[in-house]
Amino acid sequence: MNRQEFNERIQEDYEQFKASILELPKEAIFNKGFEIGFKSFISDYLQNDEVTVDDKTIENLNKIEGSVIDNLFEIYRSSDTYYTYEDLCKEIIEIFNDNFFNDEELE
Repeated sequence: MNRQEFNERIQEDYEQFKASILELPKEAIFNKGFEIGFKSFISDYLQNDEVTVDDKTIENLNKIEGSVIDNLFEIYRSSDTYYTYEDLCKEIIEIFNDNFFNDEELE
């Protein structure tokens, strides 16, 4: 499968996911915010021409039966070794503190 076909597959996975989400009640959509965020990001990432997803990875991802983004989401959810939103929040606070406060102001 070439890169264009792979991108089309990922886009189709995402569009099917989006359609299923939009059929849910508002509160259920709200509760799926994390999943929506992850799948939106991973879809964009995989289809981004500036990101180098090598041919071997594309070949391996294409071996997945069903939705690629669903499978990647399950891998993310089942692993505790990946970057978490808590880590991201801590880093953002550190950047904020580094950029807006100097050591004298914190004393």
